Amino acid sequence: MGQNNNQAGYFLMGAVVGGLIGAGISLLTAPRSGEETREILLARGEELRADAERQIDMIQTEAQRALTDLRRQAAHAMGDLEQSVADARHAVKPDTPAE
Repeated sequence: MGQNNNQAGYFLMGAVVGGLIGAGISLLTAPRSGEETREILLARGEELRADAERQIDMIQTEAQRALTDLRRQAAHAMGDLEQSVADARHAVKPDTPAE
């Protein structure tokens, strides 16, 4: 699970860096007016923000699933431990008749 979160984080970082590099290259090579360039950058910024929000939502969903699974496993382990302790008590202390 942790590795999936790392991979999603790396993907998000790559998308942001790639977007910034692409925006920089487009500024240097595009023969547009300043206003056109600003509009393009604004639109690209919105796209990057939307992509980042989708990635964050995916990561949060995956983290929530992992937490739910971990809680379920912990509850199961506690049940097993309680049963083992009860079995050990019974094995160590035999039933004695009441006086």
